[in-house]
Amino acid sequence: MNLNLNTILLISTILAVLFLFVYIFIREKVINRKFQRIAMAIEEINEEIDQLEKKQKNTIKKVEEKISTLLSENGMIDNLNNNIQNIIYKNEEEIILLYKKIEKLENQINHLKLNNLSSINIDPEKKDEEQVKELFKAGYSIEDISKELNIPAGQVKFILKF
Repeated sequence: MNLNLNTILLISTILAVLFLFVYIFIREKVINRKFQRIAMAIEEINEEIDQLEKKQKNTIKKVEEKISTLLSENGMIDNLNNNIQNIIYKNEEEIILLYKKIEKLENQINHLKLNNLSSINIDPEKKDEEQVKELFKAGYSIEDISKELNIPAGQVKFILKF
């Protein structure tokens, strides 16, 4: 029985060692497949990186071309800007004269309004509505009518609406 027990132990040890070898062999194949997949993925990533580098170089070339175009256009813009500044400088005196003419015309209009206002009789006996209508027909603004008759501008607007 001792021999049988030793034989059984030997056979079971051999079987265990064989099982371990088979397990290690299978496991190594699985790991090798995974390494191959990783290697293929790394190759694909390297190819994508190469393509991206080519695209980046093309994009950089296009940007450099646009920058050079913009720089040449900028020179033209500077010339245009200088010409515009010269025109503005030359016309500055005319603009000042126009402002003076506008101011003179405004003074004349105000003077005419004052003369017209004195010619319109503001009769305290007349209703506000009639006086508002007369002043409005004479060309006075709502604010001027409001000040002259001492009534709120909202009331003047109301009267003119109806």
